[in-house]
Amino acid sequence: MGEHEEAETGLKNTRLLLANPALAFQKAWTKYKNNELTLGEAARAAGCRTDSQFLELGTRYESNSKAAVPEHLWQRSTPEQQFLLLCLPPDLVEILVQISRKDLLLPKKQKYLEHLWNDLCLLRDLQLITQKDRGELYQFTLNLGH
Repeated sequence: MGEHEEAETGLKNTRLLLANPALAFQKAWTKYKNNELTLGEAARAAGCRTDSQFLELGTRYESNSKAAVPEHLWQRSTPEQQFLLLCLPPDLVEILVQISRKDLLLPKKQKYLEHLWNDLCLLRDLQLITQKDRGELYQFTLNLGH
């Protein structure tokens, strides 16, 4: 296989993983466990902003220590989203519950000061919520069922 074909295959794989965060997480976790990726590389491949987020998701995935997912979130979710919901720690599930009641608005200037920011970015990268630019604010909306 030539360099061009390898690059094209890599691009197709990247698009597939971006379209399916559950698959991206599973592949990254497997490669991390098999020492094919470093912790940081695996975390980034799975869409996690921090290594600890990736490890927490992976620990829940491995131990079957599932978060209690409210029925209204579960029913709206696709099978891939249900898998991700089961891997989430309870505090992230609670963020989704709050956003299901009312969209969350976060001032842009507090973006990097809030611990909430990393959690919201992870949920966005897992495609469980969407982020919209609203001038001085970011709006976060539930994205289940898509």
